[in-house]
Amino acid sequence: MEALLKQLTHLSSNLMERLSSCGLEDIETYMQERDLIFAELQRLNPAPDQAAALRPQVLHIVEMDTVITGRMTELRDEAKREMDKINRGKRSKSMYESSSYGDESLFFDTKR
Repeated sequence: MEALLKQLTHLSSNLMERLSSCGLEDIETYMQERDLIFAELQRLNPAPDQAAALRPQVLHIVEMDTVITGRMTELRDEAKREMDKINRGKRSKSMYESSSYGDESLFFDTKR
């Protein structure tokens, strides 16, 4: 169990070092590797004294997860803003290209 927690700490620490410059792909890779470690941890049934001894390490991982979750939220919000911008552009384009006012408009040119 201790080895798995060390792996998780190492994985989280590596991401924390480059957190400000990481992208969605980096976080996705991190989450996949993290899920594998968690799956192994869930199979284990530690003794109460062993769990108590590892508690500080778990709390450190939880602190790192809080920061990583904050970065994930920033990336999600940034992606949402970009998607909203694209959707607004699509709506504007479709309004101009629609035939809703093309058939009803008549223009006359007269010479004076």
